[in-house]
Amino acid sequence: MPNEVFTAVLEETLRFHAALPELLKKYAGQWVVFLEGQVASVHPSEDDAYQAGLHQYGPYGSYIVDRVERKHAIPITAAVVYG
Repeated sequence: MPNEVFTAVLEETLRFHAALPELLKKYAGQWVVFLEGQVASVHPSEDDAYQAGLHQYGPYGSYIVDRVERKHAIPITAAVVYG
């Protein structure tokens, strides 16, 4: 993946998480294609959303596909990960 695409996807992910409280009101439990801080399309499954994003924006588009749900961080120390 080209570096600029990686950076754009990371930025889009941050926008998605910032928008999540509002997205939950309308799209809770659904899969979305998210681009430029907006929901580009809504889908019942991850595969449907992934295929729509791929078809509409190609493999190097800076969109993300995610389920609209509350996200919970799971704290893990390096000792847990690396034994």
